[in-house]
Amino acid sequence: MAGRQEHGASGHEPAAPPRSSGHGRPGTPSPPAGQGRLPHLPADDFRVERPGPRWWPHGLFLTAALLILAGVSIPVTNILLYTPERTVKAYLEAVARQDADDALALLGLAADPESTLLNEEILAAAASLPSAIRIEDTVHHEDGTAEVTASFLLDSATHTLALPVRRADTGWLPYEQWQIDVDALPTLDISVEGSPTARVNEQLVSVEGDPIEVLFPVSYLVDFDSAWFTAQAERSAVIQPGETTSLRLTAEPTESLTREVERQLGVFLDHCAQGTTLAPAGCPFQYRTDNEILGEVRWEVTEPPRVALGRSEERLAMPATSGTAEVRGRERDIVTGEERDFEAPVEFFLGAEVTVLDGAVLVAPRDAGLEQN
Repeated sequence: MAGRQEHGASGHEPAAPPRSSGHGRPGTPSPPAGQGRLPHLPADDFRVERPGPRWWPHGLFLTAALLILAGVSIPVTNILLYTPERTVKAYLEAVARQDADDALALLGLAADPESTLLNEEILAAAASLPSAIRIEDTVHHEDGTAEVTASFLLDSATHTLALPVRRADTGWLPYEQWQIDVDALPTLDISVEGSPTARVNEQLVSVEGDPIEVLFPVSYLVDFDSAWFTAQAERSAVIQPGETTSLRLTAEPTESLTREVERQLGVFLDHCAQGTTLAPAGCPFQYRTDNEILGEVRWEVTEPPRVALGRSEERLAMPATSGTAEVRGRERDIVTGEERDFEAPVEFFLGAEVTVLDGAVLVAPRDAGLEQN
């Protein structure tokens, strides 16, 4: 029929509805003309992100469990590890292994730079250090302090030591710390006759000032030895804190000092032997006679006094000791007028005072000859 339009011939035919996919959903439209197919993408690029697992409740439970365990473990650790007994034993073990710094730290003290006996060298040379350390008893007081009694061997003998301990300030740390609470360290009060120094465990120290602080319990060996003097070693076990141990050493002259005194007295007597009179000035010998002496005489010391040094009124001295000299000359008999040569032995006595000053030996002869004749 005229005027009838054929559908699809003019391009104005309405678009067909999308084809069903068979599942009740419209079909996928074809791509527009002139465009290629979409590139293939991995399936992951089209994956929808889902919220992850809710882990925070588990972390909260774990944190709470750790806090509970810490709340339990800290008291248990304080009971088992950080105790007054372990502190006292740690101190004694530090002394035993010659660790002066650790020992002083457990006492709450620091070594004085001027102190000469609070060091590892002194402990290393000790006559005896504690061993077989045992904790015997602990007494806890209402004020939070405690007293720990320990036993140990020192100088092959068993000793006991009771030490007070207190809680130390640990700041924010949760664990307890204990500290030995002593008022003062023990001291050695040493004096040596004739010397300003002594040796303590082989270390030279001055003995002119205040008593010297030392660690405890330690057995110390105190002696004195020099070119001119020596003293027999004395052994002293220092057990208790705060105690003062007094040691008095008597310095005895060495063989070297005796020979030096003999030498100086020999020079003195040689000088006297150069005298040409019957009584040389300042010398211990003289010759007495009623006869007239003709000219000068000659002296010779044939047997010098034997030197034996000792203490006299806090001084080192040589007591008056006999010697023999010989005088020769020519004389005229006052009765007969006869002239003749004579030769006579003369006994004399000589003492001396000996002083050692800054290492120098000073010998002052003491004439005792007139007192003995």
